[in-house]
Amino acid sequence: MAIIKIEDLPIKWAKLTYEDRDKGPEDGSETGDKITAKQGQYTVQLMLTDEKKQEMIDAGIPTKGMIGQNFKTDNDGQQYYNAKRGHFNPYFTDEKTGEKGVVVGPPKVFTMVDGEAVDWDWDNDGKLGNGTVVTAKFNLYKPKNIVEIVALLVTEHVPYEVSSNDGSW
Repeated sequence: MAIIKIEDLPIKWAKLTYEDRDKGPEDGSETGDKITAKQGQYTVQLMLTDEKKQEMIDAGIPTKGMIGQNFKTDNDGQQYYNAKRGHFNPYFTDEKTGEKGVVVGPPKVFTMVDGEAVDWDWDNDGKLGNGTVVTAKFNLYKPKNIVEIVALLVTEHVPYEVSSNDGSW
């Protein structure tokens, strides 16, 4: 396993709490079944410049195969990496029971207070809005090239705001 850290990444569409996690489509599709098997997944789009994308690739993030498809471009031409973490990992072994499958939960989220990393307080600090800047930490499991978002350190917080695009007056 390799640990990879990438600094100064603006984010979009953070689903990083148990309540907000992506539960996938319930349509019987292969994608839906995979997300259901992981009991949902935590996701965040890490917005990239060409330089940040190359930094991730140089650090070992795969660009080929299924994981390579996490490098994407949105409708505005902005590059991003779709970072994910399953709520349940069927490959891990439970240390107490020896059985396969462990609930790993959401990635850790931190902020710096007086030079020390402290847990993000979702109730007091609020959700992470688009444009929040983070340092992202990944685990890269070889030889299968499994990439998992492990933690985010919030360096610039943009509060999450609910948009009112419901057509009401």
